[in-house]
Amino acid sequence: MQRLVDQDYWGLPLTLVVRGVEISDAALNGTPAGCYNGSEPGSRVLTVTSPLQHGLDVRLVQLGLSERSINIKADGIFGNTSVKLIKEYQAKAGLPVTGVMDIALIAQLVS
Repeated sequence: MQRLVDQDYWGLPLTLVVRGVEISDAALNGTPAGCYNGSEPGSRVLTVTSPLQHGLDVRLVQLGLSERSINIKADGIFGNTSVKLIKEYQAKAGLPVTGVMDIALIAQLVS
């Protein structure tokens, strides 16, 4: 949607509320910096570290979880919420519940 606004194809004024969800410039620009940059999916194991891992690979894994009915925000930051929801997915899928995204699980989620 931001792309439509940027290219001047969006004619409605912002802020809008659609089904209880606010669509505004602030909401559209709320994605953390760097969530589209970084490591390629499968090039590293994802686990909670300090500083937190972030980037494109994390975001794609989060989108993969979302496509599998896990209610996760794809913000590109691998923190405690990501671990909790990965554990939920691992349990539902009959996998060992570790909260760690190994290379095989990353490949499964981003394919």
